[in-house]
Amino acid sequence: NRLLHDQAETLACQAVGTLNRQPLDAVFVLGDLTDDGTPQQVDRARHILSSLIHPWYVVPGDHDRAAVRSGVFDRLLGGRVAPAYFRISDDI
Repeated sequence: NRLLHDQAETLACQAVGTLNRQPLDAVFVLGDLTDDGTPQQVDRARHILSSLIHPWYVVPGDHDRAAVRSGVFDRLLGGRVAPAYFRISDDI
């Protein structure tokens, strides 16, 4: 959101706080973790998301393309990239 661009980090931290107060099985972040995929932005997103108390997974978006192409996305978030098929438990 161009109107809230300068508040993105604050809003992300607030969202993590809100999510941490919910009884969740997992959190999926669906793309655009960064503005233009710089290593610093990916690392900052990882840092903010690591405050989640629930298991969390990411899917890269179009704004994350440069980080995906350079390998930075996988290097910093590889263990958190949602697989094509994900099952939380056998009950699902």
